[in-house]
Amino acid sequence: MNLDYIFRRRSIRKYTDKPATDRQIKYILEAAMAAPSAHNFKPWRFIVIRDRETLDRIARVHPHARMLFQAPLGIVICGDISISPERWDQDCAAVTENILLALPIRRRVDRVSPAQR
Repeated sequence: MNLDYIFRRRSIRKYTDKPATDRQIKYILEAAMAAPSAHNFKPWRFIVIRDRETLDRIARVHPHARMLFQAPLGIVICGDISISPERWDQDCAAVTENILLALPIRRRVDRVSPAQR
């Protein structure tokens, strides 16, 4: 089994001006929702933020979100405690990891034409 994508994972804090396409965002969210979930409750909700003013406001108030000043997009992962009051945090952590692992693969998939898939 080739696990190189796990060992090559890295955090990116410098972004291009090129916006993410709807197709790219859909792929990222599909990867997120493929995460395992305790009792298959899937207590996650996603908020996709593209609005520059909103991203900047979050970056100003959240001490660990300063990268949003430059990011063209943000995805807020929310855990619904009414669905899973005890395991929502673990489920959302698994969602986050799936997103982090899917991003480098997404770049490679975008380079392949639909006919090649």
